[in-house]
Parts: sequence; C-alpha cells; structure tokens
Amino acid sequence: MREGGIARLVAALLPCVWLAGQPAAAQVTITNSSGLSFGSFSVSSSGSVLVSASGARSSTGGVVLLGSGPAASAAQFSVRETGGNASVYVITLPADNTVTLTNANSQTATLTSFVSNPSGTSAIPAGGTQVLSVGATVVLATGQGNGSYAGSFSVTVNLQ
Repeated sequence: MREGGIARLVAALLPCVWLAGQPAAAQVTITNSSGLSFGSFSVSSSGSVLVSASGARSSTGGVVLLGSGPAASAAQFSVRETGGNASVYVITLPADNTVTLTNANSQTATLTSFVSNPSGTSAIPAGGTQVLSVGATVVLATGQGNGSYAGSFSVTVNLQ
C-alpha cells in the first residue's frame, strides 16, 4: 500500500514542478562569416601590420603596405541570441603569441594584440543578431617569406 501511495505522490508533484519551471534559458551562437585579412605588403625589415576591428590597416618598421592584391579586412562573426531572452555576453579573444600563421614553405608569422568591436561585454536583445568584428597585428621578421599565410583562431562568447 505504501509503494502505491508514493507513486501517486510523485505523479501528482511532477505537473507542479513543470508548471513552476524557469523561463527558457538564454542561448547565444557565434558563426564566422568572413576571415581576417592583412592584405598585401612588402617586408624589407622586421615590423608588423595591424588590422583594426573596423578593418583599417597600418604598418610599422620595415613593412610597406601595397594597394594591389587582396584587401585587408577584419574578421566578421555573427552573434545570435536563440533562447528568446535578452542577454549579456563576454567576448574572449586569443592571447598574444598563441596564434601562428603558416605559408606553403612552412614559414610562420605570429598574431598579437587582438581587438574587437564590440569589446569586453555586449548586450543582445531577445532573438537579436549582432556583428562582432575582430582585428589583430601580425608580427613580421626581416626576410619573411613571400606568399599567402593561413591559420585559424577562436573567439568565444559566454553568457553572463
């Protein structure tokens, strides 16, 4: 008799727990829509090329920016709220010297000074989408090999 009473009690409580549940949790997805490009340049001595979060490009040291070839651009990510609740998220970019680009001859260049817009934290409305732009600096050595360099990096968004 006791077992039957317990089973009915649990069955009677389950609908109450369901009705008292929390609203749907906020959810955020991030999708890369375009890559980071430093454009074309020439290296006569060590220096760097910076691409800002807005896509503006500048150089330091013995690096000359060229107008021909691929255009420079910041990486673009789409951040989308999918849980039906307004959210605040924290943006985490790669640490300095943790991302390496490599060309066809296995020569490397290192990325530093990642920047983003928005930066730090951002608010997103329920069901909303935002563009997150990411720039960085590529550090180049004297005698840096010619050619296209490729690599990847991660950008993380965490709900607060």
